Amino acid sequence: MQTQERGGVIVFIGSFSGLRPSPGSAMYGAAKAAVISLASSLAVEWAPKVRVLAVSPGLVRTEQSHIRHGDEKGIAAVSGRPFLMRPKDIETMNQRTAVARATPMTQQQE
Repeated sequence: MQTQERGGVIVFIGSFSGLRPSPGSAMYGAAKAAVISLASSLAVEWAPKVRVLAVSPGLVRTEQSHIRHGDEKGIAAVSGRPFLMRPKDIETMNQRTAVARATPMTQQQE
């Protein structure tokens, strides 16, 4: 991308588990923390021609949510509220942030 005239955008998928402790998923959290760190380093190294970002959604409703969280009561207990995101929501968010004309942004919420 650095050799292309217009540069580009790279969007990594991180996870909330890579930002905070997540009991029972230490390996997953460590791997996602590495993805977030890689995205941060590449963003500095390849800017301004290539924009690099990591999207780290919280809990996402998938067809396998019940395996880890159980029924609706279990899901609500873990998240404190019903799941707000679906895989399609993440896809839409990534498409919007990857647009070449998108305004650069830096935000980390805790």
